[in-house]
Amino acid sequence: MDDLISKGAAKEMIVVVPNGSNRYLGSFYTNSSVSGNWEDYIYRDVVSFIDDTYRTITKPASRGIAGHSMGGYGALMLAMRQRGIFIDVGQFDEFSHIRIASRAFSAELAAKGVPHTFEMYEGDHANKIRERFEQHVVPFFARVLEF
Repeated sequence: MDDLISKGAAKEMIVVVPNGSNRYLGSFYTNSSVSGNWEDYIYRDVVSFIDDTYRTITKPASRGIAGHSMGGYGALMLAMRQRGIFIDVGQFDEFSHIRIASRAFSAELAAKGVPHTFEMYEGDHANKIRERFEQHVVPFFARVLEF
C-alpha cells in the first residue's frame, strides 16, 4: 500500500481482509445454518470493529468492498443486500463460466442504466491476484470513494 500511495495510485485507506475459511472450506460470506452467519459478521461485526477502533469515514460513499472468487461473490451479494453500508463493489475471478456470466451481467447493468465498470484481466483463477489487487482494485477505490 505504501508503494501505491507514493506512486499516486492509491490514497491512504484502511484495507481489511477477513478470512472466510472454515471447516467446509469457505463461507461465500453469506448467512448459513451450516457454515454460520458470515454476512452478518462482515457487515455488522467487522465494520463496527473497524469504525470503533480506527479513524474512519462512516458514510457508505467512503466504503467499498471487493473480493476474489468466493470473496467476490460475497462482496457482490453484501453490496447489493447492505446498500447502506457499502457504495462500491469490486469482484474479480477468472473462471471461464464466470467470464461469460460477468459479461452478461455487465450488459444487463448497462441496459438498466446502472453505472459500472467491467474489465477483463489476463491470468487464471489462482495467479496474478496480488497484481490485480494492486493495479486495478486499489486504484479503482482510490478514484471512486470519498476521502
